[in-house]
Amino acid sequence: MKLEKIKWGLLKEEGITKEDLELVDLDIEFSPVIPIKGSKPMEAIKLEGGKYRVPNCPMVGLNLSKEEIAIMRYRYLISRQRM
Repeated sequence: MKLEKIKWGLLKEEGITKEDLELVDLDIEFSPVIPIKGSKPMEAIKLEGGKYRVPNCPMVGLNLSKEEIAIMRYRYLISRQRM
């Protein structure tokens, strides 16, 4: 539970909240994500069983949850506002 609190604290510093994630549409296939703060946009692939993968970023793992990919997608969307 403590790690979860730390995670959301770090995400809040980026401007990402749980409420914002409800606005992220994950039905758009092959939409870009930013897996790690400061990294470049990458493609996310939906796997069977409702999990996701970012092939060009092995550091984030292979079976990402819907919430994890929503965070990455939201990070991409808010980064576009800064361009």
